[in-house]
Amino acid sequence: MSTFHINYLNGSISLPISKPSLLDDDLFEFYRNPNAEIYGSLFSRELIHESIHFWHFFSSGYLANLHGDFWSRMTKYEMSGELIPPSKQYEDFKIADESSGFSAYNLFECVTRFWDVHTRNPVTIINEDPALELSDSFENELGHYTSNAFDYVMSNGSHSKLYSQVYLWMLNEFNYDSRFVNSVFPSLAHCSFGTPSPIEALLKLVSEIKKVKGRSFIASLLTANIHANWFRIWQEVVPILNRILIDNGFPSYTSGIEVMERGVLKRHKLYEEYISRTNDLRKNIVAFAHTENRQMSEEERLERVVLKTDISALFCHPGHPTYRLFLGAYLQPPVLNFSDSKIIAAKGRDAFGLLREDDSLLEAYLNQLSIRTKQFSNVLKADSLNLPLDTFVDY
Repeated sequence: MSTFHINYLNGSISLPISKPSLLDDDLFEFYRNPNAEIYGSLFSRELIHESIHFWHFFSSGYLANLHGDFWSRMTKYEMSGELIPPSKQYEDFKIADESSGFSAYNLFECVTRFWDVHTRNPVTIINEDPALELSDSFENELGHYTSNAFDYVMSNGSHSKLYSQVYLWMLNEFNYDSRFVNSVFPSLAHCSFGTPSPIEALLKLVSEIKKVKGRSFIASLLTANIHANWFRIWQEVVPILNRILIDNGFPSYTSGIEVMERGVLKRHKLYEEYISRTNDLRKNIVAFAHTENRQMSEEERLERVVLKTDISALFCHPGHPTYRLFLGAYLQPPVLNFSDSKIIAAKGRDAFGLLREDDSLLEAYLNQLSIRTKQFSNVLKADSLNLPLDTFVDY
C-alpha cells in the first residue's frame, strides 16, 4: 500500500493522493498558509510533516551521516556490484534504547509530530482523526487550544505508536508540566540530533536539567507565549545544553549542513545545490535579523535576535510561522510525487528572495536519481530475501 514518506537520496516526497487543483508549482504560498481550505486537510498535514523531516536533515549531523551511509552503499554497488553492509548507526536507528524504551527513529517522529501539531492545531486534528475524541477542556474561553488538547494529540491518534512514548516520557520526567515540556523539547531534540547518539544525549540532558537549579532557571524564562519561550530557551539554555554534552564526552554539535559540506554527500549534486540555497537563505536571514523597530512585539524581536549570529535556530524551530516561511521559500522539498502528477521545485531563490531561472539540469539529475534509488531499493529487497542481487533490477 502506498504511504506518505520522504526519500532523502532523491529528494522526493510521496503523496499518494491527487494534486490539489489550486496548488502552485512554487510552494511558497502553501508554506505561508498551509491550513488554507483550498489544499485539503490530508495534503496540508502530510506535506508539512514530510517537509519538516526534510528540513531536519539540514540541522542534524546524525541524520545526514545516516543517509550518507546509504548513499555510500548505493554508489559502491553501482561501481563494483558489491553490496557492503550498513553501518551500526544505520542499523540502530530504529532499535529501542533499553533504559528509555524508545529509539532515535521514535524521537525523530515525535519532534516532527510536535511541529505538525503546532502548525495544524490540535483541535483541528482531533476533528479530522476518527481515532481521537473532542473534549470541552481542549479550548479556552477565547477559542484557543489548551495544553490538554496538545498533550492529548501528542499521546494518541492513528499513528501514535511512532511518537507517543517519547512525549509521554518527557511529560513524566517533568511532572506533567506541559508548558515546560513544550518550551524545552525542540531545543533538547535539536541538540541531541547534533550528536552521534541522540537518545543517549537526550537522556543525559534531561537528567541534568531536572536538577533543581537547572529546572528553576529554565522555568524563570517562561511566559504564556510559547513562541517567545522557544527563543528564550535558544538564547539562554542551548549553550548550556551543548556544554553539558561536551563535558560528558559528546562531540561538539554538528549540523547536517556541515556533514553535507565535508562528507560523502558533497558529491551528491542535489545536496550540492541545496548547500548553495542555504547560503542564499543565510544572506537573506542576515538582512531580516537586523530589521527591528519599536513597534515590534517581544516575539518578533526575539525571532530576529536569535538569527543574528547563527541560522541554526531556523532549523530547530521549523514549525514557527516566520521560520517556516523562510524554509519554504529557500528549501522546498525537491520533488513531490502525487498519484496523478509531480512537482519539481528546481528553481530556488537568490539572496533577495527572487526566483531563479528554471534549472533543467537539476530536474534531469533528479529524474535520473529517482531511477537509481529505485534500482538500489530493488537490490536491497533481493538481498533481504536471500535472492541474487539483480533479481528485481529493471534493465
